[in-house]
Amino acid sequence: MNACRTLGRMAALAGAALSLGALDAAAQDSGAPKRYSQQAMQQALRYVDELEVQGQRIMTQAMQVALQIEPQQSMARFEESHDFFEEVLHRLQTGDPAIGLPEPEEPELIAELEALQQVWDQLDATLNRVLSSGAVTRTDVILLSQFDNILVDISRQVEEAYEHQFARTNLSSMAVTTVVQAEHQAFLIERMQTEILLMLYGHDVNAQRRELAESAAQFERTLEGLIEGNPAQRLMPPPNAETRAELRNVQRSWDEVAPMIERLVNSDTVDRTVVVPIITKMEPLYRQMERAVDHYAPQAALRPRTGEDRPPAEPEGPPNA
Repeated sequence: MNACRTLGRMAALAGAALSLGALDAAAQDSGAPKRYSQQAMQQALRYVDELEVQGQRIMTQAMQVALQIEPQQSMARFEESHDFFEEVLHRLQTGDPAIGLPEPEEPELIAELEALQQVWDQLDATLNRVLSSGAVTRTDVILLSQFDNILVDISRQVEEAYEHQFARTNLSSMAVTTVVQAEHQAFLIERMQTEILLMLYGHDVNAQRRELAESAAQFERTLEGLIEGNPAQRLMPPPNAETRAELRNVQRSWDEVAPMIERLVNSDTVDRTVVVPIITKMEPLYRQMERAVDHYAPQAALRPRTGEDRPPAEPEGPPNA
């Protein structure tokens, strides 16, 4: 799969607001630090969060392939997220003023991105070995779980480094927080799937059960804040009726899967008959959450357009009589 096709969708962000080039001219002339536009801040933080989403999605789909849960679809999603992760990481490392994505400047941020690249290279090699072997051992699962946690930790350190680079600008706003938190909901959906699948593998089941309960509670709390707005969470109400409608669709899907997750959290046993129905409902929930995020004007989609997203082709010629 060619992840570069996603760049056309990313480029649509360029005309929506100020780009990285919109700097304070007087500050530049005086040698003062750069002042970044709110658009630049939001772009960078969304890209970092997209790394978390796709990194988690890679883990989820790899485990589904290993467990033979929709193996062909899961492998296609794995490859899609794998390519997209690498493309987003490259964009963060180089920056792109055309779409408002700033180049990393501070040594701390550059070092964190280099560390992230190193962890990704190791994880990528491990994933290739595990998936090509055709058999996933308990040791493999533990190793992948450890890599997964490290990847998430470093991604968040990258986010903190970006916030430090932007601190001089002091342009943080509820609008930025709202879009980033909406994007983070997709990560939580994938995180919950990883926790469920690790339970099915029998890896640290009690800890995964606790983390699953926490992830579900956080998702539900944030979803409510996104729909209604919540100043305490720095979440703005939806900017338009279309966004609210998409979030309501997410809520309806979540209302179906949440009781199933609650039963799993409170159950003493974990088996495929319980797990597979939950996992199959999580993929549509993920897609709906992505569509909701894409409705936040003036943002455009940051993710690849998949076959599942495309409308069906029009039939050629009139139908048979």
